[in-house]
Amino acid sequence: MTRHIEMLDALFKHATEGIVVVNKGGTIVMLNPKAKELFGYADLELIGKKIEILIPKRLTRNHVEYRDEYMEAPRARGMGHLMDDLFACRQDGTEFPVEVSLSPFKTSDGEFVVSFVIDITERKKQENRIIEANLEIKKLNAELEERVEQRTKELATAIKKVEESQGGGNSCLEKRTRTEQYEKPVCDHRFPRIPDSAGYHFIICFADWKIF
Repeated sequence: MTRHIEMLDALFKHATEGIVVVNKGGTIVMLNPKAKELFGYADLELIGKKIEILIPKRLTRNHVEYRDEYMEAPRARGMGHLMDDLFACRQDGTEFPVEVSLSPFKTSDGEFVVSFVIDITERKKQENRIIEANLEIKKLNAELEERVEQRTKELATAIKKVEESQGGGNSCLEKRTRTEQYEKPVCDHRFPRIPDSAGYHFIICFADWKIF
């Protein structure tokens, strides 16, 4: 038995998570060194204080209600499942994001709840960096799509202008060709008049075989 107590004591003292034990009324009765480090308190400063001392003041009233509801039907679960983020408060008043799990137990002295507290500041920073990176990527994608759309419109406009220009040029060329055809002499090569027996003169045009 003594050995088991020593092992439990070693686990309690050297745990990497903060451990805070409260009674049914929410009074702190025990906490490990890591918890003291997280919250910035000396050895016995928290003993006998309400657990709400570790909660930001703006959340204290709600926490008392949640605690009372929990003690009516205690069970092992994570804390803060009704909130997006869970914060704790240090002795100097600074807040930090935490992850807390609760486990109730009983002894001959009564009912208790042990809280395992993890500082997730670094995790939140990493999550925020990822969120910011994703937002930046979405912004860049939106800008790229907008640019592509704008360039597409500009290209379509340029192609339309080129087609209209080419169409106008062809029309002018056709008109010019028709005009030249009408103005072109019927006969390009003239021959001397040849008198016939009746006194008429003929001009023979080999261009289109017409006789005048």
